Amino acid sequence: MSGPLTDTQQRTLLELARTQVEMLIRSGEQLRPAKDDPRLDDTLRAHGAAFVTLRKGGMLRGCIGSVLPHEPLYENVVHNAVQACHDPRFEGFRIQSGELGQIDIEISVMGPPTPVSGPEDVKVGRDGVILTLGGHRGLFLPQVPVEQGWDRQTYLQQLGRKAGLDTDAYKDPRAILETFTAQVFGEGRS
Repeated sequence: MSGPLTDTQQRTLLELARTQVEMLIRSGEQLRPAKDDPRLDDTLRAHGAAFVTLRKGGMLRGCIGSVLPHEPLYENVVHNAVQACHDPRFEGFRIQSGELGQIDIEISVMGPPTPVSGPEDVKVGRDGVILTLGGHRGLFLPQVPVEQGWDRQTYLQQLGRKAGLDTDAYKDPRAILETFTAQVFGEGRS
């Protein structure tokens, strides 16, 4: 994707995600946007990667996404809206139709991941981080440490925990750290 999305493009992606979440929760149906939908410009049809985050009253209810682009951005957002509704962390506590008016949708359109030489290259408030070590992988979006009030060390320690590793895993010489940026926008209902 070249450059940031416009307000109109952001609204289109949020409308698609909202429609998908409501359809899925109410009827189990999946949205099939028409390829000739006039809201879908060349940027939204270009391959892109995004995360869709669902919150209720500021509390996480689902967050699923793609790191690398493999399909048109608008399709990726719709697909990940479905997956966020089925986030395995909330098995047995799925979003119900009566909650839909209280659910906020946030979309993070991903920039490409870039390997960094070490933890000192990670900047809280700018960088999302991916930690890979020995078949384990963890990812935090750039807004997570800011929302949690974490400094860089805590950010990287929590990332190790999320990856199912020791909190000092990021210090392992075999660990691969990658950073990425994201354009983050949402409905802002909370």
